[in-house]
Amino acid sequence: MFTSFFYLLRARGLKVSLNEWMSLIEALDKGLHNSSFTGFYYLCRAILVKSEADFDKFDGAFLEFFKDMERATDELPKELLDKSDRSHVVL
Repeated sequence: MFTSFFYLLRARGLKVSLNEWMSLIEALDKGLHNSSFTGFYYLCRAILVKSEADFDKFDGAFLEFFKDMERATDELPKELLDKSDRSHVVL
């Protein structure tokens, strides 16, 4: 599931490199998202977006990808943190 987000970002014109993606994975492993969906959003935005001009593209892709996620409690869904799905990105 999570790798689909990577490909959606690239399809929307964001130039997300493998190094940036791996930095995001490392940050998630360290818990820098504070186990909240809001924290995850800001972590992704800080690591993956290089220019202020790309914030709108990122926000649109993020909303599109995560529109069906349950966010009532702002708790990060466990399937998002499944390590088996996060590390298999093929460029």
